[in-house]
Amino acid sequence: MVEKITLGEMKECFDSYIEECADHEFSDNTIMRYKRVARNIIDFMEKDHNNDDEIKKSDMIRWKKSIEEYAPESQKVFIVSANKFTRYCVTENIDDKNKCYLTIKNIRIQDAAQTAD
Repeated sequence: MVEKITLGEMKECFDSYIEECADHEFSDNTIMRYKRVARNIIDFMEKDHNNDDEIKKSDMIRWKKSIEEYAPESQKVFIVSANKFTRYCVTENIDDKNKCYLTIKNIRIQDAAQTAD
């Protein structure tokens, strides 16, 4: 198991990650979503990282802040997808359910009933 990954290594994981998703018979829509989120993360990291630069948890937190413009439910889906991708990059196992060092917390959405006075 890899403990730390670089941007270059993350980019190298992309194709095998998508292949693993297909091999696990995820729906086409799920694969498209996972692909879009993984590509978004890579594009975000390329703005200020070189291929040899290590990806850190703080980078993933900055990425999480970059998606705040989306609806809360969309953000939750993006974060779940992001955690699945980064976990795969670190463990090279799509079925691994353990947190990796890049795992980010999902957002909390208050129920309307909880916020009513």
